[in-house]
Amino acid sequence: MPAPYSPDFRKKVLNSYMKNGSLRKTAEKFEVSFGFVQSLTARYKAEKTIEPKPHQSGNPPKVRPEHHPFLKKLIEKENDLSLEEICTRFEDKFSVKISVTAMHESLKRLGISRKKKLSRSEKEPGYNRVDRIFFRTHTARPGTGCLHR
Repeated sequence: MPAPYSPDFRKKVLNSYMKNGSLRKTAEKFEVSFGFVQSLTARYKAEKTIEPKPHQSGNPPKVRPEHHPFLKKLIEKENDLSLEEICTRFEDKFSVKISVTAMHESLKRLGISRKKKLSRSEKEPGYNRVDRIFFRTHTARPGTGCLHR
């Protein structure tokens, strides 16, 4: 999104409009849109300011700061919950329906990571992750003769 026009430029456009009284001629002279000149003059007449309006953000997040302690405790207590389960518990507690994607983004913003349960082979004594990765990347897929990649 382009930056708003500078206050000096806005002042020049407004002064020019005040002198000649034509929105269209002012827009052509400064090579700006008719709508810009129209909204600038309307804002000046209504609010006596030529400053640009502040940027308005989108919808407020559904996970608000007062929800953060609940999420932190929930993940701390049950770190193997799926995102769907977290969303369901959140909805049960706060009566706010939230999508899986929104929950994921909220947890990421809070710096909360969800630890996954170890697979059965990883729980076994003597498990070596490096050997497993090597084995996965250097063995053929069954029936294809292709390496895992």
